[in-house]
Amino acid sequence: MTGPLVTQVERRARRMNEMIKALDVDEVALMRLDRGEAYAGARTKCLRCVCPGECLAWLDAGAENSEALWYCPNRDVFARCRR
Repeated sequence: MTGPLVTQVERRARRMNEMIKALDVDEVALMRLDRGEAYAGARTKCLRCVCPGECLAWLDAGAENSEALWYCPNRDVFARCRR
């Protein structure tokens, strides 16, 4: 299955993984947080994010090991699971 919607969903899913790596988030801790609900919620928030361009630009700028920017809907949950 291909198409613009599928492409957008795949890109946003990859972007969340890149954000997790850039912020040094413990993926296991994130997946266990709230019995998996936090991870599922983070995925949904990322898919619905209204600032995908800003997020991509931030990632492209190489902002590793800093904090997610104010507009990130997952900022708080990522901060709770940082190494």
